[in-house]
Amino acid sequence: MIAQIQILDISDYKGAEYQLKIHQKDIINYANQSCQSMVARGGGVVDLKFRRLANEVLVVELLVNVQDSMGANVINSIAEFSASFIQKEILRQGRVGIRILSNLCTERMTLSQFEIPIKHLAWKHASGQQVAEKVIEA
Repeated sequence: MIAQIQILDISDYKGAEYQLKIHQKDIINYANQSCQSMVARGGGVVDLKFRRLANEVLVVELLVNVQDSMGANVINSIAEFSASFIQKEILRQGRVGIRILSNLCTERMTLSQFEIPIKHLAWKHASGQQVAEKVIEA
């Protein structure tokens, strides 16, 4: 899941970009203080990305491994907890805008497996075995 922090009134984007890159681990460690039980289960903030949204607007994205939880409440808490640290201690410029969970779940992934008995693959006038052989050929 992604926590987004908007920093407004960025006067030195290149400087902000540099600070975010060199302090990436510091930001991740700080953010993980707000979700220690998630970190204990193997999750927590694992990466940081950022992008220029418009003139003088920077969006910092904290990528969070929420493990088996839905994560919405903890993501918002991480964004709220981390925003002033990023703005005041790392960037030393701008002002905090929105701090929110992103509903864009491009980083969220799940894996599932299933088995279907061959007899249940029968379709129209083909046996399950015939259908399975056609699938394997393709």
